[in-house]
Amino acid sequence: MTVVVETGSVTAGANSYASVAEATTYLTNRAREAVWAAYTTAQREGYLIEATAYLDAHVEWQGTQISSTQALGWPRGGVVNRYGIAVSSTAVPDAVKAAVIEIAAQGAPAVVAARLKESVTVGPISTTYAGGGDPAQGVAKHKYALRLLDGLVVGGVGNAIRLVRA
Repeated sequence: MTVVVETGSVTAGANSYASVAEATTYLTNRAREAVWAAYTTAQREGYLIEATAYLDAHVEWQGTQISSTQALGWPRGGVVNRYGIAVSSTAVPDAVKAAVIEIAAQGAPAVVAARLKESVTVGPISTTYAGGGDPAQGVAKHKYALRLLDGLVVGGVGNAIRLVRA
């Protein structure tokens, strides 16, 4: 599938917040392009599209969409970043692009948390583990990328709650 980047102008058919070229530049500037370069173009495009879908499905963005016809969560109106500065309603914030790229750079981003083994028996020894997901997958896997979005999402990200004094 071809990447169609949302530019902030409610791009028809948009499926990503970042292009392959933007991702390559971002990762090269951080000396992290080696893994990205190993992916095929189709993989890079797919990972960017999937990372965008992952973010739109897992975070509640501040503000409101500027059009009822837009395909993605951005662009948005009425958003103020963590520094108190109004975010343009005709652009996708750099932090959103960076988060998408960070997730895409890890490969298949929307991995469903795998269930850990419930118990293991080796000879006469048996160990039982707590149920739950694999913390190396899902939200825990993308903690840094999600922290980049602080101020752009409702309630903050991670396990933090934003307190405001009256």
